[in-house]
This record gives sequence, C-alpha cells and structure tokens, in this order.
Amino acid sequence: MTPAKLRFLIVDPLEGVRAFAQRLLEGFGFAPDHIRGCADPDSALLLATEWAPDFVFTDAFSGQSLDGLALFESIRALHPQCRLGLMSFEITPELEARAKALNARFIQRKPFTAETLRATVQASLEWMRQERPDLAARMVRESKGRLDPSRRIELPPVQLPQPFKVGDQVQHAGQRRKVLAVVLRQGEQALQLDGVPGFVPAAKVNR
Repeated sequence: MTPAKLRFLIVDPLEGVRAFAQRLLEGFGFAPDHIRGCADPDSALLLATEWAPDFVFTDAFSGQSLDGLALFESIRALHPQCRLGLMSFEITPELEARAKALNARFIQRKPFTAETLRATVQASLEWMRQERPDLAARMVRESKGRLDPSRRIELPPVQLPQPFKVGDQVQHAGQRRKVLAVVLRQGEQALQLDGVPGFVPAAKVNR
C-alpha cells in the first residue's frame, strides 16, 4: 500500500515567511493541500489535534506561554512520527540545545541567504539518510529526486523573505509609514514607525 503523502505545518508570525516556506515546499514537489500555516502556536496546536503533520517548521516564539519547542512537544505527544524544524531570528545556545534534544536537525537562523538555507537543507537530509533512511526515501520519492541527499540540493527559484530595515516604507493601519528603527522582541522583529508611538510587531505591517 502506498503511504500517505507527507504533511507539513509552518508556524511563523510573519505572513511572508509562511508564504515563502509554502512556495519552497511546493517547489520541491510536495502537494499544496498537504502544507498548512499558522501565525501562532495556539492556532497550530488546535489544527494539529485534527490534522496530523509529519513535519513542523516553527519560529521559536520565545517568551510566549507556549513557545515553538513546547508547541512541538505537544504535537509530538499527539503524533509521535512528527519531526521538528526551527527557524528564528534568535537562536541561542540554550535554544539550539533544546531543539537538538527534541531531535531537530533543521535549525535555521533568520534572516538567511539562499546558500545558508541550501546548506541547512542539505545537512538535515544527510542526517536523515543516516538515521531515518525510510523517511529519506519518502522525501526523495515525493520530491521526484529533488531532495536526494546523495547529490547537491538546489533550491527552487523562489524569492527569499526580506527582513525589515530602517528606511523601509510599510503599510500600517491603512497608512504608509517609514521604519525608524528595528528591534528583536521575543524572537520577532518589531518596528518603530514614523508617527506611531511605541513599537509595532512586524506581523502587523505590510510592505
């Protein structure tokens, strides 16, 4: 009997990152209806109670009551076959150690270049080929050879998500604003905008 197609859950506060990951996975040949995204851990956990992912790629969501790694542990308790990938602006030694203790081998710091992402994908597939040859074989089969760890992996032609920077023009609450400063807060970019008090989470603005 042919095994069910692999399922992927992308959990990230930034819509651009979720869209990029979706396009990347589709570019590798995975079925669009087997890729889902959520903006926060609570929504992801609710989805996972009825939709069993094989892979969870999540932001760290540091400082939240349910952070990215705790989310994965909760999902894995429901679906033991699930595997973890971590993507975050802030990957501390402690966070990396927690992720590796959960058997994560895809650990990617944001922002990333095409080459750093390619290298992370390659390394995680090499590890999978040694430790989980059955899963590696499924990845090769479903990607029609695009994710064969025995050769150099090439990324599909998708545009990388760009982090916000000082001077960017963004849309917030129906108005164009200029980015005056960018900080990291709980693992997510926050922006100081011209004419707006305080800092605004990057997830609440558009380019």
